[in-house]
Amino acid sequence: MARELGRMRRWLGRLLRPAGGRGRRARRRVVAMVLGVAAAVLLVGRAWPWLPVNLASNQPCRPAEGRFLGIHRGKVAVFDGLPGGCSVLREDLGLPAGELPSYQRETLEAGIPFTSETERLQIMEGLGSEASK
Repeated sequence: MARELGRMRRWLGRLLRPAGGRGRRARRRVVAMVLGVAAAVLLVGRAWPWLPVNLASNQPCRPAEGRFLGIHRGKVAVFDGLPGGCSVLREDLGLPAGELPSYQRETLEAGIPFTSETERLQIMEGLGSEASK
């Protein structure tokens, strides 16, 4: 590690060393370029967790119209998008999926689409009654 750090220092020293009469200008240009690249990397790194992600391929995407119930980190959750496609976590409902019967867990893993809040509440009511048995 120390060896690589020494190499990098020497390389940067040679890069920033005055080149003819344009030393200061060249140095500023290189420093500005390095700082710009570093800022871009930091901004993309910070924005990445908020980008919508296709859960199947873990790639950024644009979710389609629709909502469904699924499982996120072991709990029942509401997602925007379509099951099996691009989706964005909307809300963690707090109901542990481990307490549900296996057939309901499998259905939730595949995704249960719904069109209205009333329909979502009916589905949740059915899941809740099975979890309490």
